[in-house]
Amino acid sequence: MNLWRHNESCDTCGRFISIGALGVSWAQQWSYSMDGTPDLHDPRYRCSACTDKRGIPSTNCGNPENYHGRNPVP
Repeated sequence: MNLWRHNESCDTCGRFISIGALGVSWAQQWSYSMDGTPDLHDPRYRCSACTDKRGIPSTNCGNPENYHGRNPVP
């Protein structure tokens, strides 16, 4: 799968973005599967403009450095 062409919507403004694009931020969230076991679900993405305005999305994971970040900014 080519991540540069994978489109998601920004969690703030709703516009479609390529998750590998410059300046896009991301955060992974813990939640529970249908059988009650914890699992990583619900990745959130934020476009570069919204990341500049609001920052990187928060995560509910114990070690945030590994579960959220930002692609390099040009």
